[in-house]
Amino acid sequence: MKLSVLAKPLKSEGFKKYARNTGWLFAEQILRILSGILVGVWTARYLGPESFGIYSYAISFVALFGVIANLGLQSITVRELLNFPDQQKSILGTAFYLQIIGALFTVLLICAVLPFTSNNDQTNIYILIIASGLFFQAFQVIDSYFQSQVLAKYISICRLVQLFISAVLKVAFVLAEADLIYFVLIILIDNLTLALTLSFAYWKKEIIPSTNPGISVKQDTY
Repeated sequence: MKLSVLAKPLKSEGFKKYARNTGWLFAEQILRILSGILVGVWTARYLGPESFGIYSYAISFVALFGVIANLGLQSITVRELLNFPDQQKSILGTAFYLQIIGALFTVLLICAVLPFTSNNDQTNIYILIIASGLFFQAFQVIDSYFQSQVLAKYISICRLVQLFISAVLKVAFVLAEADLIYFVLIILIDNLTLALTLSFAYWKKEIIPSTNPGISVKQDTY
């Protein structure tokens, strides 16, 4: 009797939904780790200590200021979407434009700081290329929407598409013996890819059903 009581929550739709979401996130993380081990290590060996050091420095430099662009909005946006589901578009729009403003401020701040560093011109170009990707991160407010709806499936698929394209480009550039700037551009492409896939996923999930009121659309339970 006790076992049946304990097993009952495991059979509920809510538990199954959360289990599926966890499964998608877990699968994404496993593939990301494998990609980092295989493609990431190969890329690092190809670039060598000097070029990979510059590459890592440029990423870290932008990341240092990138916290400003995010403004800590993701958790706030998820909370607001849960509390006020009828104001979804307004909340997402506000968060999006706030992150655009944050990205603009961050890029301008980086531009103001760079002259006071000992970086050479080439390194500064790498930093600015990576920093420009902060504007595309504003589209990750859509990530917050999917989190609020417990739809990790969409987030994971978008990130896996990004991961696949990034891995293919890195392998192609290594085989082509490309210069460092091409690998820097991949970071910008990563942000663009994720922005496009998230936008498409949101459009498919929200816009298409709303434009066909006469058609019964089965909601995704993932």
